[in-house]
Amino acid sequence: MRIAIIDDDQVSLKIAANFLRSEGEQLSCYSSAESFQCEQDKSFDLVLCDYDLRTSTGVDVMIDYLEKNPETVFVLITAYWDLDVVVQAWHSGAYDFVKKPVDIDYLELLLSQVEARQPRNEQQFLNQMTRSLKKEERIDKAKFAELKANLEENVFKSALDQTAEELIYGYQSISRSIFSSESQKTTEICHRLIGTVANFGLNRLGEKLEEVQQAVQSGKDVETPYQQLGKELKLTLIALKIMNDEIPSAPKSA
Repeated sequence: MRIAIIDDDQVSLKIAANFLRSEGEQLSCYSSAESFQCEQDKSFDLVLCDYDLRTSTGVDVMIDYLEKNPETVFVLITAYWDLDVVVQAWHSGAYDFVKKPVDIDYLELLLSQVEARQPRNEQQFLNQMTRSLKKEERIDKAKFAELKANLEENVFKSALDQTAEELIYGYQSISRSIFSSESQKTTEICHRLIGTVANFGLNRLGEKLEEVQQAVQSGKDVETPYQQLGKELKLTLIALKIMNDEIPSAPKSA
């Protein structure tokens, strides 16, 4: 099988390359987007490409390459998980999107799928995203399960939906108050949402809200914690849905 690896992280590149060579694959390694693009007349069965390249993104490299080589399986790898990037990668034609360090067991599975010419599998992609969400770090599972067990299914679902709506609306309100330089209002919104997320055990989101609140109160730049809060909100809402599907509802009362 003809395989290309594009990664400016030499350690990561070497680990994957050593394994693939041990499997007898025909391997070409590139340390930059430019070095790969200079040889785009080459065709590969599989391309493993780092997302965060110095002068380009893996998505840009992928779109350009797949336009000329639509049959190639293109997998993006990254050290940092970003939901927006993952969704963009999927819609742009990525076969999969995995987090570093790349697991050898995953590479073995990937090779077998490419050899069998298995098509892109959206459920597999979502499963990979689910594993990378680390939902147990975002949500206190015991607290979530206890709350769900103590409420009837329709009541819990309603509470969960209302919480999601409140968080989304609250985030939008924080955006408006920051833009309007209303520090007191931003602090009040964060304080209210911290109480809301505590009810469901949304630990990581609570931490991000506190960081925004502290930045506002101390007069520091709030842009970075605000952006991090937005990313965490997206991931938490997905993790909530997944955990809700996994944990059984309380039995209906007779």
